[in-house]
Amino acid sequence: MFTKKIYLLVLFFLAWGFQSYAVDRNFKKDYIISPSSANTYESVTALSVMDENLVFQRAGKVFSGRVSENEITKMREMSDLSALSMDGQFTMFANNTIYYSSKGVLCSAVLQNGAWVSKGELKIAGYSSAREMGKGSAFAYRRWQYKGENRKKEHMYNPMLADNGKRLYFSSSELPGGKGGMDIWYIEKNSDGTSWTKPKNFAEVNSSSDEDFPFVVGDTMMFFSSNRKCDVKGHNFYKKRLSSDKAVALVEPIFNSNADESNFVCLNKFVFFLSNRQIKNFIYRMEYQDEDLVDNVELSYKMPTQPNVLEINGNTCTFFAEFDNAKLAKNYEDEFERIYEFINKSSYSRLEIIAYVDEEGDESHNYSVSLRRASTILERLVAMGISEDRITYDGKGNTSPLVKYPRTEADKMKNRRIEIIKK
Repeated sequence: MFTKKIYLLVLFFLAWGFQSYAVDRNFKKDYIISPSSANTYESVTALSVMDENLVFQRAGKVFSGRVSENEITKMREMSDLSALSMDGQFTMFANNTIYYSSKGVLCSAVLQNGAWVSKGELKIAGYSSAREMGKGSAFAYRRWQYKGENRKKEHMYNPMLADNGKRLYFSSSELPGGKGGMDIWYIEKNSDGTSWTKPKNFAEVNSSSDEDFPFVVGDTMMFFSSNRKCDVKGHNFYKKRLSSDKAVALVEPIFNSNADESNFVCLNKFVFFLSNRQIKNFIYRMEYQDEDLVDNVELSYKMPTQPNVLEINGNTCTFFAEFDNAKLAKNYEDEFERIYEFINKSSYSRLEIIAYVDEEGDESHNYSVSLRRASTILERLVAMGISEDRITYDGKGNTSPLVKYPRTEADKMKNRRIEIIKK
Protein backbone atom coordinates (compact mmCIF):
# COMPACT_ATOMS: atom_id res chain seq x y z
CA MET A 1 0.00 0.00 0.00
CA PHE A 2 2.84 2.35 0.94
CA THR A 3 4.62 1.57 -2.35
CA LYS A 4 1.47 2.41 -4.31
CA LYS A 5 1.21 5.80 -2.57
CA ILE A 6 4.82 6.59 -3.42
CA TYR A 7 4.17 5.60 -7.04
CA LEU A 8 1.12 7.87 -7.27
CA LEU A 9 3.05 10.73 -5.66
CA VAL A 10 5.83 10.38 -8.24
CA LEU A 11 3.27 10.42 -11.06
CA PHE A 12 1.74 13.59 -9.63
CA PHE A 13 5.04 15.45 -9.60
CA LEU A 14 5.90 14.21 -13.08
CA ALA A 15 2.55 15.47 -14.36
CA TRP A 16 3.00 18.83 -12.65
CA GLY A 17 6.49 19.16 -14.01
CA PHE A 18 5.30 18.40 -17.53
CA GLN A 19 2.61 21.06 -17.24
CA SER A 20 5.23 23.56 -16.12
CA TYR A 21 7.46 22.65 -19.03
CA ALA A 22 4.55 22.93 -21.45
CA VAL A 23 3.99 26.55 -20.43
CA ASP A 24 7.62 27.65 -20.09
CA ARG A 25 9.31 25.65 -22.84
CA ASN A 26 8.81 28.37 -25.49
CA PHE A 27 11.25 30.67 -23.76
CA LYS A 28 14.56 28.96 -24.34
CA LYS A 29 17.54 30.67 -25.94
CA ASP A 30 16.69 29.35 -29.41
CA TYR A 31 14.36 32.32 -29.92
CA ILE A 32 15.19 35.87 -30.90
CA ILE A 33 13.16 39.04 -30.47
CA SER A 34 12.52 41.33 -33.44
CA PRO A 35 10.10 44.16 -34.33
CA SER A 36 7.04 43.22 -36.36
CA SER A 37 6.62 44.37 -39.94
CA ALA A 38 3.13 45.56 -38.89
CA ASN A 39 4.71 48.62 -37.24
CA THR A 40 4.31 52.04 -38.81
CA TYR A 41 5.38 55.48 -37.57
CA GLU A 42 2.60 55.53 -34.99
CA SER A 43 2.73 53.98 -31.53
CA VAL A 44 0.66 50.91 -30.70
CA THR A 45 -1.30 51.26 -27.46
CA ALA A 46 -2.60 47.73 -26.87
CA LEU A 47 -2.53 44.11 -28.08
CA SER A 48 -5.31 41.54 -27.73
CA VAL A 49 -6.11 38.06 -29.02
CA MET A 50 -9.31 37.25 -30.91
CA ASP A 51 -9.70 33.71 -32.28
CA GLU A 52 -6.61 33.14 -34.45
CA ASN A 53 -6.00 36.87 -34.92
CA LEU A 54 -3.84 39.42 -33.17
CA VAL A 55 -5.71 42.69 -32.62
CA PHE A 56 -3.87 45.94 -31.98
CA GLN A 57 -4.84 49.55 -31.37
CA ARG A 58 -3.09 52.42 -33.08
CA ALA A 59 -4.04 56.10 -33.50
CA GLY A 60 -7.49 55.51 -32.02
CA LYS A 61 -8.31 52.69 -34.44
CA VAL A 62 -8.46 48.92 -33.95
CA PHE A 63 -6.79 46.60 -36.45
CA SER A 64 -6.87 42.83 -36.81
CA GLY A 65 -4.20 40.69 -38.44
CA ARG A 66 -3.73 37.00 -39.11
CA VAL A 67 -0.68 35.45 -37.44
CA SER A 68 1.37 33.33 -39.80
CA GLU A 69 4.92 32.14 -39.13
CA ASN A 70 5.42 34.53 -36.22
CA GLU A 71 4.28 37.54 -38.24
CA ILE A 72 1.09 39.59 -38.65
CA THR A 73 -0.47 39.44 -42.12
CA LYS A 74 -3.75 40.39 -43.83
CA MET A 75 -4.32 43.40 -41.59
CA ARG A 76 -7.62 45.28 -41.66
CA GLU A 77 -9.36 47.88 -39.56
CA MET A 78 -12.27 46.67 -37.43
CA SER A 79 -14.47 49.76 -37.43
CA ASP A 80 -17.00 48.21 -35.04
CA LEU A 81 -14.29 47.69 -32.42
CA SER A 82 -12.87 51.16 -33.10
CA ALA A 83 -16.31 52.58 -32.30
CA LEU A 84 -16.14 51.09 -28.78
CA SER A 85 -13.38 53.59 -27.81
CA MET A 86 -11.33 50.97 -26.01
CA ASP A 87 -8.40 52.23 -23.91
CA GLY A 88 -6.44 49.02 -23.41
CA GLN A 89 -6.38 45.32 -24.13
CA PHE A 90 -9.65 43.38 -24.32
CA THR A 91 -10.43 39.73 -23.68
CA MET A 92 -12.77 37.36 -25.50
CA PHE A 93 -15.17 34.69 -24.21
CA ALA A 94 -16.93 31.95 -26.21
CA ASN A 95 -16.36 33.75 -29.54
CA ASN A 96 -19.36 36.03 -29.02
CA THR A 97 -18.53 38.24 -26.01
CA ILE A 98 -15.64 40.54 -25.27
CA TYR A 99 -14.74 42.49 -22.14
CA TYR A 100 -12.93 45.79 -22.46
CA SER A 101 -12.49 49.16 -20.77
CA SER A 102 -13.61 52.51 -22.15
CA LYS A 103 -12.57 55.66 -20.29
CA GLY A 104 -11.55 53.43 -17.41
CA VAL A 105 -14.92 51.67 -17.12
CA LEU A 106 -15.14 47.89 -17.61
CA CYS A 107 -17.72 47.04 -20.29
CA SER A 108 -18.84 44.13 -22.45
CA ALA A 109 -19.82 43.79 -26.10
CA VAL A 110 -21.54 40.98 -28.01
CA LEU A 111 -21.45 39.89 -31.62
CA GLN A 112 -24.68 40.75 -33.45
CA ASN A 113 -25.15 40.33 -37.21
CA GLY A 114 -21.41 40.15 -37.70
CA ALA A 115 -20.59 43.33 -35.77
CA TRP A 116 -19.57 44.00 -32.16
CA VAL A 117 -22.20 45.94 -30.22
CA SER A 118 -21.62 47.38 -26.74
CA LYS A 119 -23.75 46.06 -23.87
CA GLY A 120 -22.54 48.80 -21.55
CA GLU A 121 -20.89 48.81 -18.17
CA LEU A 122 -20.38 45.62 -16.13
CA LYS A 123 -22.43 45.28 -12.95
CA ILE A 124 -19.74 45.14 -10.26
CA ALA A 125 -20.66 45.04 -6.56
CA GLY A 126 -19.71 48.20 -4.71
CA TYR A 127 -18.73 50.05 -7.87
CA SER A 128 -20.55 52.68 -9.86
CA SER A 129 -19.23 54.81 -12.69
CA ALA A 130 -21.51 57.63 -11.48
CA ARG A 131 -19.04 58.56 -8.75
CA GLU A 132 -17.16 61.85 -8.76
CA MET A 133 -15.02 62.68 -11.77
CA GLY A 134 -11.24 62.55 -11.59
CA LYS A 135 -8.24 63.11 -13.82
CA GLY A 136 -7.45 59.45 -14.28
CA SER A 137 -4.37 57.37 -13.61
CA ALA A 138 -1.14 59.30 -14.03
CA PHE A 139 0.67 56.01 -14.55
CA ALA A 140 -1.61 54.93 -17.37
CA TYR A 141 -1.43 58.33 -19.01
CA ARG A 142 2.36 58.54 -18.77
CA ARG A 143 3.32 54.99 -19.65
CA TRP A 144 0.67 53.63 -21.94
CA GLN A 145 -0.50 56.80 -23.67
CA TYR A 146 -4.14 56.62 -22.64
CA LYS A 147 -6.12 59.84 -22.56
CA GLY A 148 -6.51 61.00 -18.97
CA GLU A 149 -9.21 63.61 -19.21
CA ASN A 150 -12.87 63.08 -18.27
CA ARG A 151 -12.36 59.73 -16.58
CA LYS A 152 -14.50 58.47 -13.76
CA LYS A 153 -13.22 57.54 -10.35
CA GLU A 154 -11.73 54.09 -9.66
CA HIS A 155 -10.71 53.41 -13.23
CA MET A 156 -10.13 49.85 -14.41
CA TYR A 157 -8.11 48.78 -17.44
CA ASN A 158 -6.82 45.83 -19.45
CA PRO A 159 -9.27 43.04 -18.50
CA MET A 160 -8.21 39.40 -18.89
CA LEU A 161 -10.51 36.38 -18.46
CA ALA A 162 -9.50 33.21 -16.64
CA ASP A 163 -11.08 30.16 -15.00
CA ASN A 164 -13.33 29.45 -18.00
CA GLY A 165 -14.77 32.96 -17.96
CA LYS A 166 -15.62 32.98 -14.25
CA ARG A 167 -12.82 35.34 -13.19
CA LEU A 168 -11.83 38.64 -14.76
CA TYR A 169 -8.43 40.17 -13.96
CA PHE A 170 -7.75 43.85 -14.61
CA SER A 171 -5.49 46.70 -13.46
CA SER A 172 -6.30 49.78 -11.42
CA SER A 173 -4.42 52.37 -9.38
CA GLU A 174 -7.44 53.84 -7.61
CA LEU A 175 -9.35 51.05 -5.90
CA PRO A 176 -9.08 51.13 -2.09
CA GLY A 177 -6.82 48.53 -0.48
CA GLY A 178 -4.11 48.42 -3.15
CA LYS A 179 -0.42 47.86 -2.51
CA GLY A 180 0.62 51.06 -4.24
CA GLY A 181 0.72 52.38 -7.79
CA MET A 182 -1.08 50.30 -10.42
CA ASP A 183 -2.17 46.88 -9.07
CA ILE A 184 -3.76 43.80 -10.61
CA TRP A 185 -7.24 43.03 -9.29
CA TYR A 186 -9.97 40.51 -10.10
CA ILE A 187 -13.73 40.10 -9.98
CA GLU A 188 -15.72 36.86 -10.19
CA LYS A 189 -18.98 36.23 -11.97
CA ASN A 190 -22.00 35.65 -9.73
CA SER A 191 -24.39 32.71 -10.16
CA ASP A 192 -26.85 34.94 -12.04
CA GLY A 193 -24.35 35.01 -14.92
CA THR A 194 -24.57 38.80 -15.37
CA SER A 195 -23.23 40.51 -12.25
CA TRP A 196 -19.76 40.42 -10.69
CA THR A 197 -18.35 40.38 -7.16
CA LYS A 198 -16.58 43.26 -5.46
CA PRO A 199 -12.99 43.75 -6.75
CA LYS A 200 -10.27 41.87 -4.84
CA ASN A 201 -6.60 42.73 -4.89
CA PHE A 202 -4.52 39.93 -6.43
CA ALA A 203 -1.89 40.36 -3.72
CA GLU A 204 0.28 37.43 -4.91
CA VAL A 205 1.59 39.45 -7.87
CA ASN A 206 1.40 43.05 -6.66
CA SER A 207 4.11 45.23 -5.11
CA SER A 208 4.53 48.86 -4.08
CA SER A 209 5.48 49.54 -7.72
CA ASP A 210 3.22 49.34 -10.79
CA GLU A 211 1.73 46.11 -12.19
CA ASP A 212 -0.34 46.11 -15.37
CA PHE A 213 -1.46 44.15 -18.45
CA PRO A 214 -2.30 40.73 -16.94
CA PHE A 215 -2.36 37.91 -19.49
CA VAL A 216 -3.28 34.34 -18.52
CA VAL A 217 -2.12 31.30 -20.49
CA GLY A 218 -4.12 28.09 -20.11
CA ASP A 219 -5.58 29.16 -16.76
CA THR A 220 -2.20 28.21 -15.23
CA MET A 221 0.30 31.02 -15.82
CA MET A 222 -0.09 34.79 -15.58
CA PHE A 223 2.26 37.17 -17.34
CA PHE A 224 2.27 40.88 -16.49
CA SER A 225 4.37 44.04 -16.68
CA SER A 226 5.94 45.71 -13.64
CA ASN A 227 8.53 48.37 -12.89
CA ARG A 228 9.56 46.85 -9.57
CA LYS A 229 13.30 47.04 -8.89
CA CYS A 230 15.50 44.45 -10.57
CA ASP A 231 18.75 44.27 -12.56
CA VAL A 232 16.94 45.46 -15.70
CA LYS A 233 15.63 49.03 -15.89
CA GLY A 234 12.12 50.12 -16.79
CA HIS A 235 8.99 47.99 -16.97
CA ASN A 236 9.70 44.28 -17.43
CA PHE A 237 7.72 41.08 -17.81
CA TYR A 238 7.07 38.81 -14.84
CA LYS A 239 5.18 35.54 -14.47
CA LYS A 240 3.25 33.78 -11.71
CA ARG A 241 1.96 30.22 -11.72
CA LEU A 242 -1.65 30.57 -10.55
CA SER A 243 -1.93 27.07 -9.12
CA SER A 244 1.26 27.27 -7.07
CA ASP A 245 2.69 29.08 -4.07
CA LYS A 246 5.85 29.81 -6.05
CA ALA A 247 6.86 33.46 -6.01
CA VAL A 248 6.69 35.86 -8.92
CA ALA A 249 9.61 35.38 -11.31
CA LEU A 250 11.17 37.60 -13.95
CA VAL A 251 10.46 36.28 -17.45
CA GLU A 252 13.52 35.06 -19.35
CA PRO A 253 15.99 37.88 -20.18
CA ILE A 254 15.40 37.69 -23.94
CA PHE A 255 12.02 39.44 -23.46
CA ASN A 256 13.24 42.27 -21.22
CA SER A 257 15.40 45.30 -21.93
CA ASN A 258 16.21 48.63 -20.32
CA ALA A 259 13.21 50.11 -22.15
CA ASP A 260 9.57 49.68 -21.05
CA GLU A 261 7.95 46.35 -21.94
CA SER A 262 4.16 45.95 -21.78
CA ASN A 263 1.20 43.90 -23.00
CA PHE A 264 2.63 40.37 -23.33
CA VAL A 265 0.25 38.08 -25.31
CA CYS A 266 0.47 34.51 -26.60
CA LEU A 267 -1.29 33.24 -29.70
CA ASN A 268 -0.84 29.52 -30.23
CA LYS A 269 2.95 29.05 -30.01
CA PHE A 270 3.75 32.68 -30.86
CA VAL A 271 4.44 35.58 -28.49
CA PHE A 272 3.95 39.28 -29.20
CA PHE A 273 4.43 42.27 -26.91
CA LEU A 274 4.86 46.05 -26.88
CA SER A 275 8.08 47.91 -26.12
CA ASN A 276 9.41 51.45 -26.56
CA ARG A 277 12.93 50.24 -27.40
CA GLN A 278 12.69 52.46 -30.49
CA ILE A 279 11.32 55.46 -28.56
CA LYS A 280 7.72 54.76 -29.62
CA ASN A 281 5.65 51.77 -28.54
CA PHE A 282 6.04 49.14 -31.28
CA ILE A 283 5.02 45.49 -31.64
CA TYR A 284 7.78 42.94 -31.07
CA ARG A 285 7.60 39.23 -31.81
CA MET A 286 9.34 36.07 -30.67
CA GLU A 287 11.00 34.49 -33.67
CA TYR A 288 12.13 30.85 -33.68
CA GLN A 289 15.77 30.27 -34.50
CA ASP A 290 17.27 26.81 -34.98
CA GLU A 291 20.44 26.78 -32.86
CA ASP A 292 22.19 24.06 -34.89
CA LEU A 293 21.41 25.81 -38.16
CA VAL A 294 22.61 29.16 -36.84
CA ASP A 295 25.86 27.62 -35.61
CA ASN A 296 26.48 26.10 -39.04
CA VAL A 297 25.74 29.39 -40.80
CA GLU A 298 28.09 31.30 -38.50
CA LEU A 299 30.87 28.79 -39.11
CA SER A 300 30.48 28.72 -42.89
CA TYR A 301 29.56 32.33 -43.59
CA LYS A 302 32.08 35.15 -43.31
CA MET A 303 31.42 38.73 -44.29
CA PRO A 304 33.63 39.27 -47.35
CA THR A 305 36.28 41.91 -47.01
CA GLN A 306 35.72 44.84 -49.30
CA PRO A 307 37.79 48.01 -49.58
CA ASN A 308 34.68 50.13 -50.21
CA VAL A 309 32.55 49.12 -47.21
CA LEU A 310 30.67 52.40 -47.39
CA GLU A 311 29.70 54.12 -50.63
CA ILE A 312 28.60 57.75 -50.86
CA ASN A 313 27.32 58.98 -54.19
CA GLY A 314 25.70 62.41 -54.29
CA ASN A 315 22.71 62.39 -51.92
CA THR A 316 22.79 58.61 -51.35
CA CYS A 317 24.82 56.70 -48.78
CA THR A 318 24.88 52.90 -49.25
CA PHE A 319 26.12 50.20 -46.87
CA PHE A 320 25.42 46.53 -46.14
CA ALA A 321 23.91 44.20 -43.53
CA GLU A 322 24.76 40.72 -42.28
CA PHE A 323 23.05 37.67 -43.75
CA ASP A 324 19.36 37.13 -42.80
CA ASN A 325 19.13 39.56 -39.89
CA ALA A 326 18.87 43.24 -39.06
CA LYS A 327 22.37 43.61 -37.62
CA LEU A 328 24.94 45.82 -39.24
CA ALA A 329 28.24 44.32 -40.26
CA LYS A 330 30.80 44.76 -37.48
CA ASN A 331 33.04 46.97 -39.60
CA TYR A 332 30.36 49.67 -39.77
CA GLU A 333 30.69 50.81 -36.17
CA ASP A 334 33.53 53.16 -37.15
CA GLU A 335 31.70 54.27 -40.30
CA PHE A 336 28.82 56.00 -38.56
CA GLU A 337 30.90 59.15 -38.13
CA ARG A 338 31.20 59.29 -41.92
CA ILE A 339 27.44 58.71 -42.23
CA TYR A 340 26.83 61.55 -39.77
CA GLU A 341 29.09 63.83 -41.83
CA PHE A 342 27.23 62.80 -44.99
CA ILE A 343 23.89 63.70 -43.42
CA ASN A 344 25.04 67.13 -42.24
CA LYS A 345 27.20 68.04 -45.25
CA SER A 346 24.48 69.82 -47.21
CA SER A 347 20.99 71.21 -46.63
CA TYR A 348 18.02 68.87 -46.91
CA SER A 349 14.54 68.56 -45.46
CA ARG A 350 14.06 64.80 -45.06
CA LEU A 351 15.92 61.49 -44.92
CA GLU A 352 14.62 58.27 -46.43
CA ILE A 353 15.97 54.89 -45.31
CA ILE A 354 15.37 51.96 -47.67
CA ALA A 355 16.64 48.44 -46.95
CA TYR A 356 16.90 45.40 -49.23
CA VAL A 357 17.83 41.70 -48.92
CA ASP A 358 19.27 39.15 -51.33
CA GLU A 359 17.16 36.65 -53.29
CA GLU A 360 17.26 33.85 -50.69
CA GLY A 361 14.10 33.21 -48.63
CA ASP A 362 10.40 33.69 -49.35
CA GLU A 363 8.80 37.04 -50.09
CA SER A 364 7.14 37.69 -46.71
CA HIS A 365 10.27 36.76 -44.77
CA ASN A 366 12.49 38.93 -46.97
CA TYR A 367 10.17 41.90 -46.58
CA SER A 368 10.17 41.52 -42.80
CA VAL A 369 13.98 41.32 -42.62
CA SER A 370 14.43 44.37 -44.84
CA LEU A 371 11.97 46.42 -42.79
CA ARG A 372 13.79 45.52 -39.59
CA ARG A 373 17.08 46.53 -41.17
CA ALA A 374 15.69 49.95 -42.02
CA SER A 375 14.27 50.25 -38.50
CA THR A 376 17.71 49.49 -37.04
CA ILE A 377 19.24 52.39 -38.96
CA LEU A 378 16.39 54.69 -37.93
CA GLU A 379 17.04 53.87 -34.27
CA ARG A 380 20.76 54.50 -34.66
CA LEU A 381 20.31 57.86 -36.39
CA VAL A 382 17.82 59.04 -33.77
CA ALA A 383 20.31 58.07 -31.05
CA MET A 384 22.86 60.30 -32.82
CA GLY A 385 20.54 63.27 -32.37
CA ILE A 386 18.77 63.40 -35.74
CA SER A 387 15.06 64.24 -35.42
CA GLU A 388 12.81 61.24 -36.08
CA ASP A 389 10.23 63.60 -37.61
CA ARG A 390 12.56 64.10 -40.57
CA ILE A 391 13.07 60.37 -41.26
CA THR A 392 10.96 57.83 -43.12
CA TYR A 393 11.92 54.19 -43.56
CA ASP A 394 10.79 51.19 -45.57
CA GLY A 395 11.83 47.64 -46.47
CA LYS A 396 11.72 46.53 -50.10
CA GLY A 397 12.57 42.84 -49.70
CA ASN A 398 14.60 41.48 -52.64
CA THR A 399 13.28 43.96 -55.20
CA SER A 400 15.68 46.12 -57.25
CA PRO A 401 18.89 44.09 -56.78
CA LEU A 402 22.17 45.78 -57.72
CA VAL A 403 23.42 42.45 -59.05
CA LYS A 404 20.60 40.65 -60.86
CA TYR A 405 22.29 37.25 -61.12
CA PRO A 406 24.67 37.07 -58.15
CA ARG A 407 27.23 34.27 -58.29
CA THR A 408 29.53 35.13 -55.40
CA GLU A 409 28.97 36.02 -51.77
CA ALA A 410 30.31 39.50 -52.50
CA ASP A 411 27.59 39.95 -55.15
CA LYS A 412 24.90 38.79 -52.72
CA MET A 413 26.19 41.20 -50.10
CA LYS A 414 25.71 44.10 -52.53
CA ASN A 415 22.01 43.17 -52.73
CA ARG A 416 21.77 43.13 -48.92
CA ARG A 417 22.08 46.89 -48.81
CA ILE A 418 20.67 49.85 -46.93
CA GLU A 419 20.38 53.26 -48.52
CA ILE A 420 20.10 56.62 -46.78
CA ILE A 421 18.79 59.21 -49.22
CA LYS A 422 18.76 62.95 -48.56
CA LYS A 423 15.76 64.79 -50.02
